Amino acid sequence: MKKLSSDPDDEVAYYALNYRVKQCDREALAKLVAPPYRVRAACEPWATTVSSVGQCRYVPGGRFLLDSLDHACLNVVQAAETGLRALYPDAPARFDSPQEQKAYFRERVSHGR
Repeated sequence: MKKLSSDPDDEVAYYALNYRVKQCDREALAKLVAPPYRVRAACEPWATTVSSVGQCRYVPGGRFLLDSLDHACLNVVQAAETGLRALYPDAPARFDSPQEQKAYFRERVSHGR
């Protein structure tokens, strides 16, 4: 799978990378969250990929999750929110607005705490 993660066929590369990400492979996670953040799949599989960042507690993926809060697909946004809460379990249970939520997590991500 590692070799296929760099396949010239974007679809093959995505599914190989996604397989590794689901195994919490840190090298694959690093590749996934590296800027520029590029959506590599349709909404449903992409949401699963995004959720893996939080499930794996991959803190360097915080910026990626933060940017995913602005995704057009609501299931991807939900996956990003869930992921951020997994990285920062002490976050407030509720926010008054999406802007407040983004500001809170932006602060946490930028300070790595």
